[in-house]
Amino acid sequence: MMKAMKRSCAVALAGGLASLVLGSTAAPAAAKPLERGHFQEISSEVVENFCGDLTVRIDVDVHGSFLFNFHGPDGLGYALESVHGSNSYTNLANGKP
Repeated sequence: MMKAMKRSCAVALAGGLASLVLGSTAAPAAAKPLERGHFQEISSEVVENFCGDLTVRIDVDVHGSFLFNFHGPDGLGYALESVHGSNSYTNLANGKP
């Protein structure tokens, strides 16, 4: 009887450790983002008749990152985006911003 009890405890302990190990390795895989990325857009455009009679060059530099993942008990999708950038307007008649 004592041997059977020790064997049952050993089997239960081994099963508990196995489920703990499997559970801890599955959690990081499930937490992996569904989509993640970085982007940058640089452009330049000449616009005539800007605000009436000006010809200007508009320089744009935008960069950022995004992340999409499922969260919470309902598994809803959540997105996060961070965007930074600048627009620069230069009067081409005199070269001044």
